[in-house]
Order: sequence, then C-alpha cells, then structure tokens
Amino acid sequence: MIFLGVFGAECEMYILSVTLLMSLGGCSSDSTTTETPTQLLTGTAATGAPISGDVTVKDITGTEVTIATGTDGSFTLDVTGLSPSYLIKVVPSDGSETLYSYASENDQVVNVTQATNLAMFIAAGKTDLDALYSAWNGQALSPAGVAAAQDTVLANLAIQLTDAGLDTSSFNFFTTPFDADGTGADAVLDNLNITINPATQSITVTDASGNDLAFNETIGFVLGDTGVGGVVELVTVSGHMHSLSGEYTAACYENREEGGSVLEVLQVSGADWRNSSSAYTSADCTGTSTEKYVILGTIGTDDPLQESISGWLDGEGNDITLDVPPSDPTRPATADSGDDAELLLPSNPVVTKFVVVITALGGDALNFGISVGDPIQVWYVIDDTAVTDTDGTNLVMYRDKDGAFASIADPFIK
Repeated sequence: MIFLGVFGAECEMYILSVTLLMSLGGCSSDSTTTETPTQLLTGTAATGAPISGDVTVKDITGTEVTIATGTDGSFTLDVTGLSPSYLIKVVPSDGSETLYSYASENDQVVNVTQATNLAMFIAAGKTDLDALYSAWNGQALSPAGVAAAQDTVLANLAIQLTDAGLDTSSFNFFTTPFDADGTGADAVLDNLNITINPATQSITVTDASGNDLAFNETIGFVLGDTGVGGVVELVTVSGHMHSLSGEYTAACYENREEGGSVLEVLQVSGADWRNSSSAYTSADCTGTSTEKYVILGTIGTDDPLQESISGWLDGEGNDITLDVPPSDPTRPATADSGDDAELLLPSNPVVTKFVVVITALGGDALNFGISVGDPIQVWYVIDDTAVTDTDGTNLVMYRDKDGAFASIADPFIK
C-alpha cells in the first residue's frame, strides 16, 4: 500500500508486467536439452581393388546400420546411439565372399579386407563368421583376442608390408587408414589370396601367382627394430675394402629335400639386410618359383660382437676344412670337419663377423627357431682374387650357412 501510494496505479501495472515476464523466463530455463554428439566408424573396404557393396555394422543389442560403399571403397557409418563392441561386414554387390571386421569403440577407423577377415577367423576359433555375426551380442570376442589375431596376420605378412614401404611397428590391418589405389597396404592386398574353411578349420594364404606363403598360426608380432647399423664394410681376400651393398645371388643348387633347385639372394642397402630363398621345380632355377623363406634384419658393424678373425672357423672357434667340390660346378662344396678335404679359399682369408637383428620373418624362417628381435651372427668372406675390375661386380661372397658355423656352401655372386 505504501509502494502504490508513492508510484500510483499506473506504476502498479508496470511492476506486475515485469514480474510476469520474469516468471515466464524462469519457466523456459527449466526446459533446456543437451544434444548427443554424432559417433562414426570410418574405413575402407577393399581386397586390393575397392569393394562395391553394402557395409553393415551390428552392435551388442543386435541393432544394425547399413550403407553403400563409395566408388573408392570408403565408408562412414553413423553409430550414434549404438553400443560397442561392433561386428562389421561388407557384402560385395558382385556376389563374392562376405568379409568381416571388428571395432571395440566409437569414432575409430575400421577397415574391412581379406586380412581383417582372416584375423576375425582366427580370433573366433576358426568358426563360421556368418554364424558369429548372426548371434552377435558382444560376448564371443574380446578386443585383446582380436588384437592377438591381428598380430598373427601381421607377423606372417611382415615381409610383404615391409617391401611395400610400411612400418610394421605401427601398422594395423584394422585401424590404419589406407586408400584402395594400388600402393602401400593396398598393394599388399592386391597380391594376397586368402582361403578360410570353418568346416576343416584350415587357412591357405597365397600370393597372386599362387605361391603358398606358408601361413603360421602360432606366431605373433614382436617389435624388432633395435636400430643397430653402421658402415657395412669388410676386408676382401686380397686385402681391399669392400662395402657390403646391393644384391648377391647364390649359385643355383639342387634341392635335395624336395627335388628341383634352390636359389638364395642376399640384399643389403645401408643397414637394411634381407636374405631370401626360393624353390624351383626345374633343375636350373628357372621358371615358376615358390618362396621358401625370407628374413629381414638390421646389420651392424658397431656391435661389441662384431670382429674380424683370421682363418675360416666354426662356431666354436675351430678350423674347418671343405669337401672337394663335386663335378657339377653349379653345386657348391659343403663344410666338413674331416681331414680328407681341401680349402677352396686361400689358407688365411679374413672372415668378418656381423650382427643382424631380425626385424621380420616369413615362410620356412618362421620354423627356424629364431624370433623377431633376436640378434644373430653372420660371417662373410669376399673373394676378389679372380676379379680384375674395381666396381665390385662378379665378386664371390661366402657366408655363414645357418647360424651354427661358417662355411663356403652356397657362394653368392655380386
């Protein structure tokens, strides 16, 4: 009453109006909402060539989302509101094999390829992946199990990935982005055929030429690049310095175990070291070949184990002699500790011992009893006594045969 007496009835109406507006404003502030951010899965569906088809994701509740792949095989799945972990499948429009993949969380890269499909098959205990997808509720697989299976696939294909210029210490078939353009990871997929059979629980991995890559299900991938390396040089038989670089090819020799012939190649570029072996059905290392093994490593001359030694010694430091070479000059002599033999090298060659740290294994090398990360010792002798040129061609190089002793079996020609 005092307030109205001072300002009058007209002011009373104004005050009431302001009060009403304030009350309405208070009601509106109680009705605010928070928007849910969009959650996505992005990736590439390819087997080398991009896959044209439909990509479907399924969450642990059975909810599915399907979209078509792009012309380049790329896709983006909106999984907002869905619950991981997810199974992802791509159904190609040409009727070829359905391929599967996996994502443990939202907003990540998830590729779908024959390599992820193989890892899924291994992670699922080599059971039928179609049945796994139909019954998916998130319980049949774990992120750790899928990661271990991916490591197995990675270890078996480390050679191919390294040759394609990829870093196997960081590459992941599921989560590393790539383009289906025939380079890098896509080039590896282009040269990779994988057949899985849940009925027989079998796995066959071949290259594009049909060569068996001898897939080993029992190995995993361990980082092995320790960074050893240096100037890779050694003293030749005649006392000159020789840089160990380029390609050295062994003389073709008989494959006594399987028939046909075998050709081995050593390649050195800086500290990068690669030793490979291929088997041929022919007797002269021509025609179709099958890769027997590949070993990649980093060669070093600055390791404490490196030294130069006089004489041709075995792993225990004892002198060895060599069998008289066979009548067939394409077949090399083999090391022998017997007395009825003669040296094929000068009596006191310089044998240089190196250390190679293994960074990748492939083929039969997976069964050699060596692992990624292991340091191995290798011995080399460069015989330049019959070479008159100075550019290093046509040198004969003898090397450690198998890590147990030095021998002059399988001479390499540069």
